[in-house]
Amino acid sequence: MASQTKQVWQAVGTNEGDDPISRGLLQLDLAAIVGLRQQQLKEPG
Repeated sequence: MASQTKQVWQAVGTNEGDDPISRGLLQLDLAAIVGLRQQQLKEPG
């Protein structure tokens, strides 16, 4: 999971992956995005 988070940070273009606050916020954003995608898949049209 840590390596995956690192890849995400590299994709975002920041080296703040070691900052626990920023990392936590990023994980929250990713969770929200995944949740929205799942919600859209459940609700057709």
